[in-house]
Amino acid sequence: MVSQSPQHPSVRTPAHNLVRKLPGTIGKAKKLDKNSNEESAWSCVLSQNMLDEIFQHTNEIIQTVQCYWSEDMRYLVREMEMIELKATLGLCYLSGVFKSGHEDRHLFLLSVMRFDNALDREIRREHDPLASIYCVFNEFVKNTQASFTVGSYVCIDEILVGFRGNCKFKMYTIYQKVIGRP
Repeated sequence: MVSQSPQHPSVRTPAHNLVRKLPGTIGKAKKLDKNSNEESAWSCVLSQNMLDEIFQHTNEIIQTVQCYWSEDMRYLVREMEMIELKATLGLCYLSGVFKSGHEDRHLFLLSVMRFDNALDREIRREHDPLASIYCVFNEFVKNTQASFTVGSYVCIDEILVGFRGNCKFKMYTIYQKVIGRP
C-alpha cells in the first residue's frame, strides 16, 4: 500500500521486507579482481567438469557423423579441441549480445554439441524430460548460486519465442505476441 506520510519510526520493518543478503558476487567470484582474465570469470559458472562432459559427448557425436561427410569437408568435421569448445561457448554468448552470424565450423560444432550420453538418454528421459541437459544444467545452477546473489529488486523479463517442435513442458501465454511474427 502506498502512503504519502512516512511510516511511524517506532514501527518495526516487516520481516519480508528485510534484505538478508547484499547483492553481488560471492564465493570464488568475489575473489576475482581487475587483473583476472575472462576465463577465470567463466570458470565460476562453467566448471571444468561441465566442460569435460560436453567435450566428451560432443566428440562422440562427431565420430559418428564423420563418415557421412565428403573428404573435402573433413577439415570441418574433425574432433573438437577444448579450446574450440570454450571459443564456441564464448561465441554463443557474444552472438547473443551482438546478434552476429556464425562461421561454418562454429555452426557445425553447435549442431553436434551434446551435454549427455546419448546411449542411456531414453531411459533417463522416461523419468525426466530434461534428461539431455540435466547434469550440466544442475551444475550450472549450483555454480551460479555459489557465485552470485541477486538483490531485492530483480526484474526477470520473459520473451515468447515461436517454437513448432515437440516439448512436454511447453507453456502458453495467450495474450502475448510471439517475437518475430506479426
